[in-house]
Amino acid sequence: METIHISGRHKVLGILGGMGPEAGIDFYRQVLAFTPASRDQDHIPTILLSHTQVPDRTESILRGHHDCLPPRFEGVAFLANAGAEVIAIPCNTAHYYIEDLRAATQTTLLSIVEETVSAILATPESPGCVAVFGTEGIRVTNLYGRALEAGGLRYIYPDTASQQCITEIIRSVKSGKAGGEERNQLLALAEEARKSGAEALLLGCTELPILFRGHPVPLPVYDSTSLLAKAAVRFCIHV
Repeated sequence: METIHISGRHKVLGILGGMGPEAGIDFYRQVLAFTPASRDQDHIPTILLSHTQVPDRTESILRGHHDCLPPRFEGVAFLANAGAEVIAIPCNTAHYYIEDLRAATQTTLLSIVEETVSAILATPESPGCVAVFGTEGIRVTNLYGRALEAGGLRYIYPDTASQQCITEIIRSVKSGKAGGEERNQLLALAEEARKSGAEALLLGCTELPILFRGHPVPLPVYDSTSLLAKAAVRFCIHV
């Protein structure tokens, strides 16, 4: 494939989306929202690959067969060959494999986990305990827990029943059927987390901000989609 050469002030952003499709579009909307632009030419040149055929990341992790990895190597290579200079993957669970992907490319590959935890640590009054809402894959691998603990923060995950509820809500968002009922369930779970000692809520699945964003939550919220989008803008814009 011929590389796309784009002249301009900004680096070319590659988005490996499709995990799920709405989350990839939501991420791009956030990139647009955080880009200081008053005209078309001020925006970041972007290549979006909605790679919907990547096998389920949580299933790959839980079953130990990791068949989601080869298509993601292909996706990263596609974006790099197309001219992407910075690549973002708006899927938290996919970042279980981030170091494998980084080892396979020379293109800058952002980490949603690193950017989210860095933002939490940069908060003037960092929360003493963070509740992590995400997929079962996030909970089983303790992907965020390890990063939070390395930063000196405590964390809690939902119990088994609550996690099952979150998993069903994520599936509802992916199917386009989630609405007020699912949002209220999430808000109730957030309140339970607050009563359990959480001082902040980390939305560690890119489907969850689609439901939560713009609605009052009983805890300060760290939206991993938005934080990755801010990082993408920061890395791509030449100032």
